[in-house]
Amino acid sequence: MKVVIHLLSQGVCVVGFIGVTGDISDDSVQDRAVGVARSLGDIVGIVNNAAIVNKGNVINVTTSSTSQAPVPAFGPYGVTKVSLNYVSKAISVEYPEITCLAFYPGVVDTNMNQDAIDAKLAHPISADLPGRIIANLALRASHELTGQYYVYSDSAMAPYST
Repeated sequence: MKVVIHLLSQGVCVVGFIGVTGDISDDSVQDRAVGVARSLGDIVGIVNNAAIVNKGNVINVTTSSTSQAPVPAFGPYGVTKVSLNYVSKAISVEYPEITCLAFYPGVVDTNMNQDAIDAKLAHPISADLPGRIIANLALRASHELTGQYYVYSDSAMAPYST
């Protein structure tokens, strides 16, 4: 049995993407557009491979909760996350033979998140849980999950956590 895994982790560069939406300069608009285009280009490449060649699963690991609710000073950054979640939904319609979903692993206890953890802005979790979920989704995600956004703690993720 051949197992094909397609995993996409989108961590669009934070540097330059943080700022109040109304304060976006002409230069930063171009930088943000390039960042979004690169991210979407990555998805297109993986989806083309999954759809045409291998019929694999596509797990879009969206690394921020800003795709679900606005956060002050994160407007431009949040737009990149929302667009990636939308692409996951579009893939489910355009390529119905692919299982494609967006997954938010939570605030994982890493050095990258240390400032938020220290400021008590987040409750970190061990990387083990989202890591297991991502691996299991890549291997055996139910097609019923396609086109949706899931958080590591959602009940639909429970079968993938062990």
